[in-house]
Amino acid sequence: MKFVAFHLMPYRELPADFEETYPSVWVTPPKKLYDPKKGHRMYHDYLDELEFAVDLGFDAVGVNEHHSNAYGLMPSPNLMGAILSRKVRHSDQTSLIVLGNSLASYNPPIRVAEEMAMLDVLSGGKFIAGFPVGTSMDQNYAYGINPAELRERYYEAHDLITKTWKTDEILTYNGRCRRPYLGSVSR
Repeated sequence: MKFVAFHLMPYRELPADFEETYPSVWVTPPKKLYDPKKGHRMYHDYLDELEFAVDLGFDAVGVNEHHSNAYGLMPSPNLMGAILSRKVRHSDQTSLIVLGNSLASYNPPIRVAEEMAMLDVLSGGKFIAGFPVGTSMDQNYAYGINPAELRERYYEAHDLITKTWKTDEILTYNGRCRRPYLGSVSR
């Protein structure tokens, strides 16, 4: 059994009447509810909690991606992963997990391959990559991806990313959903 300290990083300062006043915590919360000074403190509190989990000897610390909501203030888990990689690299047992980047929304998806390769190097080889399809709230509503295209876009991105990591050769790739790619990614 492995123990992972995972954080969604929610916005904790919603008004007391939020449930009665607003239709949802997803997609529709008005921007005026967010206070950047409180958000600043929350980000650092959440990172402190995950770094403390490294000190406690958790097997991994994990972050993920969500958009346009108060449920999770992490549109870019790779940014949080970069911060955490500096702590994880000094641990004898803790890995870094990005559970993940919602691949269907990246164009080009090779950006995910490059950033995750950087996280692997920064963490000293203690990086674990996760690839969720993504929620409909994130992918369809917040990013406007046609639901009929979501799986195809996801699989195409997944295949391109894994191919770049598995080959030492220059890779050419012409997908149906994304522009052509020529290059390689070291991990």
